[in-house]
Amino acid sequence: MVKFTDVKVGDVVCHNGHIARVIEKMNITMANPYPLIRIVGPTIDSTLHPTNVQLMTATKLPQLKVGDKVHINDVPAYERPQSDGVWLSDMIELIGKEYIVQDLWDHPRFGRVAKLNGWWFRTYHLSEVPQYDMI
Repeated sequence: MVKFTDVKVGDVVCHNGHIARVIEKMNITMANPYPLIRIVGPTIDSTLHPTNVQLMTATKLPQLKVGDKVHINDVPAYERPQSDGVWLSDMIELIGKEYIVQDLWDHPRFGRVAKLNGWWFRTYHLSEVPQYDMI
């Protein structure tokens, strides 16, 4: 059981024996009287109150800045929901490649995202590529 403030987009949680990743956080609004999180995993896609999950892994997000070079790691099929507007099917062609961070955004619902080659990616799918000076 976790508090809304103790979980972030990208964290791995357990709900009723299902391991899942938090892909959205929704604050209280007029339409949404309780804070909610959306979790997805191989066998689950649910929107629920954060007290219904157990935190398994607090994901360490890369500390990116504009101009950094990053590698786009594999994005599992269940973490590519077409319904949220963040993932679009053409983005699959960028997986496994390296790009320069064009912009960063702390999105209130989808967490920290980075703009790469014109597309927005959740930063927990990215790895920094070390930059070495040639001497």
